[in-house]
Amino acid sequence: MLWGFESSPGNNPPSVASKLVADLHLHSHYSRATSRELTLEHLWKWAQLKGVQVVATGDVAHPGWLAEGREKLVPAEGGPVRLGRGCSG
Repeated sequence: MLWGFESSPGNNPPSVASKLVADLHLHSHYSRATSRELTLEHLWKWAQLKGVQVVATGDVAHPGWLAEGREKLVPAEGGPVRLGRGCSG
């Protein structure tokens, strides 16, 4: 599951020439030995705080994680998907 975040108000999305900060292998709360707080909302919150613009998860085979993604992620302008409006942590 690959998704991007909209920039916070006042921040411009990265241009081709600018630096892109990404985390391309995060686990969810469905993985063994991980926090129950590894939800899409918490991942969004911490990515915003750390300046991460693109996040990908490695738990794409778990039915529960796929269901959460289908429920909470929506198509993004200029990217695969983003967290839906009512879901921001």
